Amino acid sequence: MRTGVTLRFLPSLTQRQHRQFHGQPRAVEACSVLSALARTREMDLSSATPLPIALAVAAFILAGAGVAPAGTQDLACDAPGAVWAPLPDELRIGVSTGRPWTIVALGSSSTQGIGASDPRLTYPAQLEQLLLSRLPGRRVVVVNKGIGGETVADNLLRLDRDVLALQPDLVIWQVGTNDALRGLEPPTVRDEIVAGVTRLRAAGSRVVLMDPQPLEPAPSDLAAMAEAVHDAARQSGAGLLPRGALMRYWIDSGAMAAADLIGGDHLHMTDAGYRCLAERVADVLAGDGGIAAISAPAVAP
Repeated sequence: MRTGVTLRFLPSLTQRQHRQFHGQPRAVEACSVLSALARTREMDLSSATPLPIALAVAAFILAGAGVAPAGTQDLACDAPGAVWAPLPDELRIGVSTGRPWTIVALGSSSTQGIGASDPRLTYPAQLEQLLLSRLPGRRVVVVNKGIGGETVADNLLRLDRDVLALQPDLVIWQVGTNDALRGLEPPTVRDEIVAGVTRLRAAGSRVVLMDPQPLEPAPSDLAAMAEAVHDAARQSGAGLLPRGALMRYWIDSGAMAAADLIGGDHLHMTDAGYRCLAERVADVLAGDGGIAAISAPAVAP
């Protein structure tokens, strides 16, 4: 027996929930359930999945979505423009091009997500969900190509296979931490980064570099390595995400404790750290209905 009850309320409910939970994986899963229901204009209560059962399934999923992982609720991880300034946005993606806008996240353990309690809580996975929630109607894919323990030289060895083969629109390259931990020479690492960015840009990809996180105790060359990353951005025309200054601001301002951002091994980030990083990266990539293209920072003559 058909009830004649239509589910026109469900699309708007889905959008509200998606915004409320900022694209958290379980919320997106629940929204998918609701969206599937919405595509059925009338629910047959004699079917295998009547309306009350289906809504109960969605509610059960949302019960998990509404509770973020420990340490990630009400995160005080904003930052002033002097610390986390917008990237240049001369070019933007307007209406959907009909194909996904592909971002490749390249790097080491901070990109792979070592320290996260679930693969969906890595910064690239959360960044994808944040961009999808902030840019409705756009097709954005973030591909995680991080491998823990790698240096810049290691990244370069797989650049063709793991990055260029995907023809990404944007590459976020997290670099420098392992190079400093291994005592590699900052000028050598800088030159390797410039060579990699040059290859990526020649293939048509925009590039933004992410510098090392703060570490305690800090390797003796960590500051010099961070400066090498900044120099590489200036020389190669890549954008720059100053993760080190961002995390240091959170700690020094008292917004978050170091233990909230970095786990007990004093090296790998926590769920909260990855969430905050994804939020701030999403801020500079998404704005006014489009994704800001990464253009070359000003280079002093």
